[in-house]
Amino acid sequence: MTEQEIQRMLGAEAERASSLPQGFEDEVTTRVTRARRARNARAASAAVASVLAAGLLTASLRASAPTGGSDAVAGTPEPTSHSDAPASRPEPGEGQEPGFFTCNRPVPFATVTEADGFSLTLTSHRKDTDAAPWIGFDINQPHVQGLSPTEIPPTVVLLRNGVVVGGPVPVGGLIRVKQPAGTVWLPEPSGRIQVEVKAQSWLCGKTTWQQVWTHPDEYTLAVVMTTPTVGPEPEFAGFGTVTRPVLVAEAPLATLPG
Repeated sequence: MTEQEIQRMLGAEAERASSLPQGFEDEVTTRVTRARRARNARAASAAVASVLAAGLLTASLRASAPTGGSDAVAGTPEPTSHSDAPASRPEPGEGQEPGFFTCNRPVPFATVTEADGFSLTLTSHRKDTDAAPWIGFDINQPHVQGLSPTEIPPTVVLLRNGVVVGGPVPVGGLIRVKQPAGTVWLPEPSGRIQVEVKAQSWLCGKTTWQQVWTHPDEYTLAVVMTTPTVGPEPEFAGFGTVTRPVLVAEAPLATLPG
């Protein structure tokens, strides 16, 4: 194709373009705009449909979930009930009268096995598989004469891991387990005094003597008392400071002679 032919073709195309009707460009723009709006509308409709479908699915799951709350979802375990929680340990002193010994605490005194020539020896126990035992012990003393209890009379204390679980008096019980009025322990010629005392039937918390006898190797029996006095028993001054030495004799329950 020659240069003249090319120029004639270009001129013909230019004349054709100039002959397009007025407003042709505006019509093209309008059609493009309409196409875009239609596309956007279709996308918005699809999004709304997705949201509605998700809402219907959630409602269906909630309707089929186990009862126990409007927010329960199928497959989600129910909250643990209060009854499944571990039982809390009783507070020290809970359920007992004020006294020399406190539930769930160690013996509160510095105890000794011998003081002023006095000492204690556990000798036996009368076992009852459903109840508190009687405990026999000896008071070894240097005076061959009658003796009387003092601030802390002989008291059987049950220990577990060094903590008091028996010995205190329950609420409503006697505040002080006293010896009979005018108690005087008479010694044998050797000076030894044999005494027998009963352990408290009530134990701290939910412990029972039946449980104790089932596992005797877990418990220790102790007899605790302040050093006795020669002559009549002094007047009880309350549960204040103990002024006399506190004697103790203890043995594992499982090894104590029957």
